[in-house]
Amino acid sequence: MKVMTVAGTPIASLRDSVTIGLGIVSTGASIVAFLHVPDSTWSHDWIEQARLLSHARPSWGRVASVATTMWFWGELVGLLFNRKRRALHDFIAETVVIREDQT
Repeated sequence: MKVMTVAGTPIASLRDSVTIGLGIVSTGASIVAFLHVPDSTWSHDWIEQARLLSHARPSWGRVASVATTMWFWGELVGLLFNRKRRALHDFIAETVVIREDQT
């Protein structure tokens, strides 16, 4: 398998920029949440820990979480419903994944 631009040149740097950006923002929100929960949080069961961490996330972290979920589903729908199996990141970077026959 090989990733090429639609024009046949090497891959563009934009291909994974949205995924990386959303990952950085989501990770930052998780770090902020970890820093703002009291130490007693860790004595609870994992479901309660998750609830407390979720409430400690900043509002921009919630927006990033929704955006990440929407991006994932957009990628999946794009991948499943176009003939060349190009996902959203392929359209942004103008790339296509091709399969090279092994000889």
